[in-house]
Amino acid sequence: MNDTAAPPGEAATKTSARADTPGPSAERPPHAPDFDQKSGLWRRMRYGLYHILEAGRSHDLASRIFEYAMIFLILANVLAFAIETGQGLSDNTRHYLAIFNVVSIIIFTIEYVLRIWVSVEHPPLRHLPHWRIRVRWILSPSMLIDLAVILPFYLSLFFTIDYAALVLD
Repeated sequence: MNDTAAPPGEAATKTSARADTPGPSAERPPHAPDFDQKSGLWRRMRYGLYHILEAGRSHDLASRIFEYAMIFLILANVLAFAIETGQGLSDNTRHYLAIFNVVSIIIFTIEYVLRIWVSVEHPPLRHLPHWRIRVRWILSPSMLIDLAVILPFYLSLFFTIDYAALVLD
């Protein structure tokens, strides 16, 4: 989906080069937008991030690294939560666990916001206005789960939450 139309001769050359010769453009997924020189840097960056965050869950190295890093961070948070519920922890350990929690929430928040930003690159939804795509994306089950993970942290900045009520005896 181009923002601007390419000259007819250019479009034919791009298509024939893509079909006949191997190269980066031949490896481009069929749903990828055709960027020209007038496509904005932000749009190209958004599509690249979309490929890493959402569409690239296949053989793409950057996608796999991102996915494994997020899995590791989730498992590390589960372990930290288990350690945090233990009794007899030193103040120093609690301090480091609190720092780890804040850093994790920041990373999860950045991921959440980036997923909303790149959602407009999702091929089946490209025909819709950007605001509508983003609302649909935010209301999807996986995004609601992500929001449920990060929202308590931000609510605790404004409201007092008694976490002791969550600990099972």
